[in-house]
Amino acid sequence: METKPLVGIVSPMQDVNPRYRDPKVREWMRRMGQEVPEVQDNYSTLPLFLRQEGYEVERVGLIKGQPIPEGVRTLAVIDPTNLAERQLYEIDRFLASGGNVLMAVQNYRFAYEPNPQGELRIRPVKNRPAVNEILEHYGLSVSEEILMDSDHEVLSIPVRKTLGGFITTTVMTPVKLPMQIRVTPANMNPEVSITNNIGALLYLWGTTLTVDEARVDSLGLTFTPLFESSPESWSIPSTMRPLLPGDINPREHDFTGKQLLAMLLTGQFPQALEGEAPPWPQLPGDTEQEAKEEKEELEPIVPRPGKLLLTGCAEMFSNNLISAYGNGLFFINAVDALTLGEELINIRTKFQTSRLIKKTSPGTKILYRFLVVLLVPLILAVIGIVRYIFRRRRREAYQRLISSEG
Repeated sequence: METKPLVGIVSPMQDVNPRYRDPKVREWMRRMGQEVPEVQDNYSTLPLFLRQEGYEVERVGLIKGQPIPEGVRTLAVIDPTNLAERQLYEIDRFLASGGNVLMAVQNYRFAYEPNPQGELRIRPVKNRPAVNEILEHYGLSVSEEILMDSDHEVLSIPVRKTLGGFITTTVMTPVKLPMQIRVTPANMNPEVSITNNIGALLYLWGTTLTVDEARVDSLGLTFTPLFESSPESWSIPSTMRPLLPGDINPREHDFTGKQLLAMLLTGQFPQALEGEAPPWPQLPGDTEQEAKEEKEELEPIVPRPGKLLLTGCAEMFSNNLISAYGNGLFFINAVDALTLGEELINIRTKFQTSRLIKKTSPGTKILYRFLVVLLVPLILAVIGIVRYIFRRRRREAYQRLISSEG
């Protein structure tokens, strides 16, 4: 029997929502037959997607006692947060020894905070992935600036509002902001099977990638862009204050043109972090002295060519967005290309992808309004005038005929 390819997933598991810690809530959930969550896992859907496509999947803690398992062909590092030096060392070592890595980095999230009047205050929340240390060694980096794009999507945000002065209710409010980026096929690489069959992507709160082409060439690596922002995109400096109207107004910024959002790098990767393996991050119960004194002898790696697929957005793979547009299809295609080779990607009939109507230009919108508002009534008026003229001529001809017979 053929062995299924093994994919490892490294993603954060956060503490459970505080409301689930209430004993009364937990008891009520048990009585209702609901599972009581112990941790909050925003990426729990990814293993289900992969198993559905015939992969073996293992969650990797990347901590002491939970290193990268042997036999893992592709390691999906999703939303890395505050990675320690040893964790970066393990990823770097895996890549240099011929492993394949899908890395989705999220530098920012945004808090949508309503005031008593129901208006929203948009505040950036900085994530600290700490991956640029090894990426820069390969000639790559994830930008610290906040990306905006004129081609963006509407999200429905629950907002608490007071109706009639005393009734408080939750209302779903449509929010259209330029950080809610939509990537269309026009900005995807059609020559790569990872992206050539995708209708659109929701690149929520993502940032741009930068490539030092001279560094990439000097390492003998091959760089392939996968998709970009629209030409009408811009960036603002990193900030923790709430966004101002000028930050999100495209008229107040110079467009930077298309910006790289995802790319594939292949070839023999050098070890960015050579030397003795750093100690594992300290676990609860370990003393700081024990963590420092603990040493581990690792066998030297055998260098082999590997692949790195990097994108500046992890939120697109979260439980809430993995089924939006073609996000799930892109994830599966990426894992296929890394694990099986790009030429072996199958046509995915199990995944439905949205096909968007092409964006309408302002001039075309004016034309459509003219056709609907003015042209149709004008045509009806002309038809009415023509009918009136013909009827009048027939009546005059009839009157002349009667007069001549008299």
